[in-house]
Amino acid sequence: RRRKLRDRLVVGIPMAHLDAATGLATEGFLAEHLATLLESYPARRRPLSVLHFSIRNLDAAAAKHGTANAARLHGEVARWIQRLIRAEDTAARVGSDSFVVILPNTEESDARSAMYRIDDVLSHTEFGLDGQPFTLWIASGHASAQSGDTVASLLARAPATPGSGRG
Repeated sequence: RRRKLRDRLVVGIPMAHLDAATGLATEGFLAEHLATLLESYPARRRPLSVLHFSIRNLDAAAAKHGTANAARLHGEVARWIQRLIRAEDTAARVGSDSFVVILPNTEESDARSAMYRIDDVLSHTEFGLDGQPFTLWIASGHASAQSGDTVASLLARAPATPGSGRG
């Protein structure tokens, strides 16, 4: 049931707003969607949180295995994140090695738990590059919306920091 709902939600995002390399929402779509949610935040009084993940060793993967293999790895990580979130959440590619996940109706403690869970799965999954095992170094962060937040202020409070996903 969740998969059907997620597929319907993804179909609702125009192709122009999907990143070709990862299949996730673009940074521009993320900003617009988050701005809309933040605008309605005070009236709805529903919690809103974000997660931020960064692959710290993606450049090392590109240097050792080539940019094409590193791009495939980046896309694979994006697919893992998409599978690990709820249907109502929105994941987006941000920059060259990062992802942000919008978690509507999610308190800070639940966002922190989701961050730990996703970080743990990604950090302990052995990916393959050129037939060799490759382990990700993940930096993660989370933040919950506060009254008066802007997209920039909310995302600034959720920097992806090394070791933050390790409880």
